[in-house]
Amino acid sequence: MWCAAPIAERVPASLGCNSTGVLTVYIDMSPVFAPLLARLLSALQSARHALKTDAAEAAREALDEAFAVLGALYAALDSKCHPELSRHLQSAYDQCLQLIGEARPENCEGLTSAITLMRHIQSAEEATRHSGWPDESLSTISRSLGGR
Repeated sequence: MWCAAPIAERVPASLGCNSTGVLTVYIDMSPVFAPLLARLLSALQSARHALKTDAAEAAREALDEAFAVLGALYAALDSKCHPELSRHLQSAYDQCLQLIGEARPENCEGLTSAITLMRHIQSAEEATRHSGWPDESLSTISRSLGGR
């Protein structure tokens, strides 16, 4: 699946860059990215609900699923081909991982923050995939989210 996620690099004008000297390169997002984000959000929502209702076993299973999906998202990063995008997504995943690790039955606000963070990334991915934004990039959006 191709998504419009330009990565800006300074290049000589002779290479066909735009008037500002920025070359836009479109990256091929892994076809597993969107389904993994959806699975992660589902697991986080299930965990939050289970923690709020004192369903300890269901919460443990949902948190295990969230950790497993985050592991798959980390594994899907391609830092060799897309170092900037990978760095910023990794930062967002690190933050999510920390928030999940802090979840307790008496304190599941961190899960709400993790859900919000992952929804922003999911929205950015969907927007770039569906709209073909020529001037925005998933990398830029993930950097703003991951830099918190």
